[in-house]
Amino acid sequence: MAVQIEVAGKVSVGYNSQTLGYSRDGVTIRFDPAFLEVMSDDYGGASGKPADRQILGCEANIVCELVKYDRTQVHALTSYIAGGTAFTLPALGTLMRQGSHTANLVLTGDSETWTIGDAQVIGSHEFNKGSRFSTWVISFVGYINNTTSRQFASVS
Repeated sequence: MAVQIEVAGKVSVGYNSQTLGYSRDGVTIRFDPAFLEVMSDDYGGASGKPADRQILGCEANIVCELVKYDRTQVHALTSYIAGGTAFTLPALGTLMRQGSHTANLVLTGDSETWTIGDAQVIGSHEFNKGSRFSTWVISFVGYINNTTSRQFASVS
């Protein structure tokens, strides 16, 4: 494939089979792998350099600034669970992943689609209100922890 400029175009953000809205200036996706350092006496033991690193999974951190959005859908995500009640948290201590509070996050651009199958709402919701147009900023985290979910994105 030739080296070229890539333009995703407008990005539609969908979560739990619901369209949340469209982004402004795209969507930011950051991949953060988790590594465990393997120490060895060959390289100085615990005080030396690691002999190797073991990968233990990866997170994708996604930030979406929505300028066109479905108010009902984004308000419902203030519960931090898919299909939750707006502005109502689940019981304190709820296990989010084990409790099946993750869903598919689908980011659809003009030239490619990214699907993150095990995502949850995380972080602050940020929105502005006033006489200018409103935006809604929402963050997600997607997980890869096993051999069957290694692929974050299907790019078309």
